[in-house]
Formats: sequence, structure tokens, C-alpha cells
Amino acid sequence: ESSSPTEIRIAYFASDNAADGGVADGGGGVQNVPLHVSLTMTSLSGWPPLPVGARVWLTKDPAGEPPPVTFLAPANEAVTVRDKKGGRLLVAAALNKPTAIEIAQGSESCTEVYGACMETYWTLLVHGDTEVLVRSGETATVPIGGVACDVSVYEISTSGTNCGGDVPLGTTTRVGIKAQDLAAAGAKLDVGAAP
Repeated sequence: ESSSPTEIRIAYFASDNAADGGVADGGGGVQNVPLHVSLTMTSLSGWPPLPVGARVWLTKDPAGEPPPVTFLAPANEAVTVRDKKGGRLLVAAALNKPTAIEIAQGSESCTEVYGACMETYWTLLVHGDTEVLVRSGETATVPIGGVACDVSVYEISTSGTNCGGDVPLGTTTRVGIKAQDLAAAGAKLDVGAAP
């Protein structure tokens, strides 16, 4: 729908049939119904824009509209964008959800105590074509499906009391993935009319 060095906006079809990407038409078949639902990925500083009208394969959990954001915690969501169904990874992002690749908690990298509140940052084990350890708040190059990707991770566990009303207790995990050759891959996408 639109693309810039800081934001990608993707229009997609809502579906109740994830296997074939359509919605029930009442006659046992499936049809795509353009509901003009849009997804915006931000915080993409320095990312090369994708062509407007580019056709990509979007996997989103939860499907459809994003869940509401609560006062204490952001909505949990995962998004993966590929060049086609089953194709190569272009970008992905996840908050407290499984992402395009397996990521496991490794060792503690840092613990900070603020009165009765404790925050622990973790080093994560990213399972791409090889396993790579990435410290919370850092980015590493990880090969995924033969493609070099920048993988950024952030994981914090918060426990205790008096942590502040806007600090969710428990573990928060954020993951961002971008193919390093995104500009070249984007130039090869099928392009049609923008919705």
C-alpha cells in the first residue's frame, strides 16, 4: 500500500480459512473478500522501501485486526512477510509470540534491581541455518533459508513489587528480522496496482 525508509503498510485479505487464504462463500467454496485491512510495520529506520503494489505473502498471528492494547501490556502479535507462499523471508516481527524462526532463552546477560523490582535481560539463542547467540538489545547476522538476515532481539523478565503501574510483570520478548538484501529482493517482487 505504501513504503518508506521508516514504515511499510500492507493491505491484506481477512480470512477464516488460513489454508487457502479465502473466506467461506456459503456454497462450500472459498472467495477472497477485500476488507482493506491494513498492517503497518514501523521502527524500520534505514530499511529500503518495497515497491508500492508489490505482492507479498503475509502471515499474521492473530489474524485479522490487531487485538486491543491494554494499559499494562502491548498486544501480543507476530507478522512474517515473504516474497510468496513458502518463499524466502523478507521481514518479520514478533512480540511475545513465536516468530518465523525458533528463538530460545539462553543465559542471563544483566540483572538490575530498583528497590523491590528486579529486571533481568537475557541472551537469546536464535535458530537460523546455524545457532547464533544474541544479547538482549543487540542485532546479529543470522543466515535463514540461505539468506543473511539482521535479527534484533530484546527480552526482559520483570518481577517484584512497586515496579510502576505501566511495567508488565513477567517476560517480554521482541524480535525483528530483516533480510540484508531486502532492496534487491524487493526489486524482484511481482507488482500490481496498489489497493
